Amino acid sequence: MIGGGTLLGLSNLLTGINDFDRIIELAQSGSNSNVDMLVSDIYGDNSPFKELAGDLLASSFAKVAQDQGTDPAAGSLKQKYSEGDVLSSLVTMISFNIGQLAYYTAKLHNIRTIYFVGSYVRSNVLGQ
Repeated sequence: MIGGGTLLGLSNLLTGINDFDRIIELAQSGSNSNVDMLVSDIYGDNSPFKELAGDLLASSFAKVAQDQGTDPAAGSLKQKYSEGDVLSSLVTMISFNIGQLAYYTAKLHNIRTIYFVGSYVRSNVLGQ
């Protein structure tokens, strides 16, 4: 499954940071919009769907995936993207997935109330 252990493992791989509180602190200082593709990155201000807001997440880490890293002045991809931005994207991605799994599982089983517990939601504004 996906949760706090996933966050710690992927954070350690991507940034070398595996302390939960430090991850959350850095994630809150960063912006996932620098790493993730948003609806506005696809459609600009001319979305054919008026209810589809430009600041909605379209794809996690997609800007990094499309980055060719060919500009020597920009350095490596790890240098180009801040730890805060990467961790903000990671926390957002994991939080969305946890929320979607919980929502659709509850819907499938006609459960009206979902409780989230554990350290992942403790002091994690992005995950709430």
